[in-house]
Order: sequence, then structure tokens, then C-alpha cells
Amino acid sequence: MSDEELAKQRRQEQNPPRPKLTPKLTEQVNQVIASLDKRGAWVDSASLRYHGKHDPTRRVIQCRTFVQNVKLLSRYLAAQR
Repeated sequence: MSDEELAKQRRQEQNPPRPKLTPKLTEQVNQVIASLDKRGAWVDSASLRYHGKHDPTRRVIQCRTFVQNVKLLSRYLAAQR
């Protein structure tokens, strides 16, 4: 890749196209917000990985869910600009 092509690629990565505000995106955001518990956390039905089968915990906060939801909310906010 030439220096010019690399520079163009970097500019595109730093300035991605703005997402479009669609009814689907709005509905997804509404679902994500509605899924927050009373503390404001996204809690999934799962167990703690390293605590063994006898651990009673069945509702946990998972990083994957948090990251996915924050990305969705970020896309929504970017589309609002």
C-alpha cells in the first residue's frame, strides 16, 4: 500500500460515515433502555464462570452485553447529530 492509500484509510477509520436514524435503530434503543434493571444495569441470566455449578448466582452483568448496548446507544447518538 502506498503512503497516500494508508493516509486515506486512516482518515476513513477516524471519520466513519454517520449512521442513519432509522425506525429499526430507534426500536433497538428503546428495547435496550427498557431492559435496564432498577439499578440501571443490563443483567443477563447466567452463572459466574469460575464459581462452580453450586454457586447460586443466576443473574450477572456481562461485559459483552454492556459493550454491545453501549455501541448501539453510541450509534443512535451519532445518528442524532
